[in-house]
Amino acid sequence: MEREYSGDGDALEDDENQLVPWVGGIGRILDGLADTLEGRHVTPREVEEALDAYLIGDPYYLSRSENMGLLFINPTYTINDLGPLVNQTNRIEAAAKAVGTAHGMEVGLTGITVVGRDEMVTSVQEFALSMLLAMILILVLMIVVFRIRGTPLIIGIPLMLGIH
Repeated sequence: MEREYSGDGDALEDDENQLVPWVGGIGRILDGLADTLEGRHVTPREVEEALDAYLIGDPYYLSRSENMGLLFINPTYTINDLGPLVNQTNRIEAAAKAVGTAHGMEVGLTGITVVGRDEMVTSVQEFALSMLLAMILILVLMIVVFRIRGTPLIIGIPLMLGIH
């Protein structure tokens, strides 16, 4: 535990707050082992919950001032799953905002999947704009070079099909 200590006396309470869920997870694992040694059947669900408590920690965190809470959501998809990245992240965001609105809270999402979703949406929008701008500039360049308006438009049809 000494390696994990931040070295800052003011941050000692934060270090302690991070340690408590971890120790609680170890406690749940040891309780499960004790139950097994006493002959009680431990379900796979209980084992999974104990391991999640140890590896992931609490699914939520409340700030010291108790004016901000964090809920940790682990989606079943990753940033590399481009199909569900936008749709499912939007669904999670809509559901979270609906719950927040119902309880008078301001809700927002953060994390790598949200950043990935935002980058995906932005890149798709920017790609369409840059593709259209490139197509127009290529056609203008062909008109200027060939000095005939019809030929570049005929040449532009396969170009447009190739780009699209």
